[in-house]
Amino acid sequence: MNKNDLYRAIGNIDDEYTVVKRRNNGTVNHENIEVVNEAEGGNAMVVSVRRRKILPHLLAAVLILAVGVSVAVAVGTGLQKDNDINDETIQNEETADENEEMIEKNQDEDIQNEDTPDENNMNDQASCIYEMNPDTGEYEIVFVCPYGNRTTDEVIPWSVETALNEISDYLMETNNLDTRDEGTAMFADGGYRLYLTTDRKIQAHLDDGYKDWYYFPESLSDEGQMIQSAFVVMDYEGHILGVEGKIGEKTAEDNRGFNFAYEGGRQIGSAITPVTVYGYAVENGLLTPETEFYDEPLPLGTIPDVDYWPRNFDGAPSGGYYPAKYFFKQSINTLPAQILYNNGNSLVEEIYDFATKKLHLDLEPEDADYAPLAMGWTNLGPGVINLANAYMPYGNGGRYYKASIISRLEDAETGEILIDNENRDYEQAVSEETAYIMNDMLSEVIRNGTGTAASLENAPVAGKTGAVEDWRDLTFVGLTPDYVSAMWIGYDLGGNSWAIESANSSAIWKNVFGDYADENWSGASFPK
Repeated sequence: MNKNDLYRAIGNIDDEYTVVKRRNNGTVNHENIEVVNEAEGGNAMVVSVRRRKILPHLLAAVLILAVGVSVAVAVGTGLQKDNDINDETIQNEETADENEEMIEKNQDEDIQNEDTPDENNMNDQASCIYEMNPDTGEYEIVFVCPYGNRTTDEVIPWSVETALNEISDYLMETNNLDTRDEGTAMFADGGYRLYLTTDRKIQAHLDDGYKDWYYFPESLSDEGQMIQSAFVVMDYEGHILGVEGKIGEKTAEDNRGFNFAYEGGRQIGSAITPVTVYGYAVENGLLTPETEFYDEPLPLGTIPDVDYWPRNFDGAPSGGYYPAKYFFKQSINTLPAQILYNNGNSLVEEIYDFATKKLHLDLEPEDADYAPLAMGWTNLGPGVINLANAYMPYGNGGRYYKASIISRLEDAETGEILIDNENRDYEQAVSEETAYIMNDMLSEVIRNGTGTAASLENAPVAGKTGAVEDWRDLTFVGLTPDYVSAMWIGYDLGGNSWAIESANSSAIWKNVFGDYADENWSGASFPK
């Protein structure tokens, strides 16, 4: 590559690597490379070029982050890195002068490295380059790290972990592969450019809240483990704006491990009822918020080998009459069970179908039963991404967009768009009337129910708490007019009922994200 060109080499990737140049400056001119693809963006161009010498096979990705824009991930095979720049530059916002000094230093180093790449002098640190966008006055960050080797010193952000899981599952399903690993391997073979939906400010805010246990109980489980949590924020078109798969500063040992946000597998307690029994009952005219019901267990024998089921968290049923919205906001267990029982004409199958087919809640066939649908005692349980997605119609006039952290996927050579999540239709999951009623009931949880600690100063909030009977897991789903979010808290191994019971999921949600949503509220209201 010509030393006088203003191309910025950010990583050598097997037989392909990607460079960034400012428009109208320089051309690719090197006997060992050929242009594969050029794509314009802002005041820069992303150029994929191919080296003719094959390097060792490694999975790699290039993340291009710009303040206020999407993240792009370009994938090739094999990674050679020429720069050693501290990862902290990604996390810390530098002053303009400091960044300009860094740019000048990196430019000098990059020009030298571009001209004579040293294949024997590789290091394990990420390349990180800042590019000023003259139109916005903001810095664009180009970050390269290896993603195929779980033992790498590089740390894969939770947003990228989630994207890798999602694209691997997509490739597995669309190519009839047997496992996610096969999908990952197909992605690793290269030829794709992946753009993410994450919002840099929201992701940074969540990263800060999840870097330690400041907002979470610090008591150990009986297996000696710290409490864990997962969190997701998305907009009402299904774009995942921020995600956390675990509490604690992420390390390389976490790479490609279990992602609580994406995988799920935990029970969500009564947080399931809005997307199972109550949603179905409102949609089908079985109740209104003011319809009164008697607080009593199901008839003896309904649940084999169990007497007086279900009980409420505060003890036995009271034996009094209350409106449906009271059962809902206080998480009283008896009414959801009665709706399923339906005076002996079971609605279990219908409500299971409503949850899984209308709201796309991830449930197992074994969950088509009373305890899973009424109490959230599921076989595995949905992840927070799927749970937030199922709640979406209640803040969106009944509209459902499938959640995704992928904005679009392109063929790196042809530019063909393989996935486009920016131009897609929604499903009308429930009627606008049902969405309005459910939103009002969820708002009552925040006004006068179990979620009052989630109240915000300015923005409207609707939400639902959830707790498992043995206090192993807590869940909170929070909706504002701008965002729908969900959080799980619990122990991966063992339990500590005192620590979980003393935690307030709605207060933790407010501290982790609610205050941010309030400060950045657009002024919008929920659909009427």
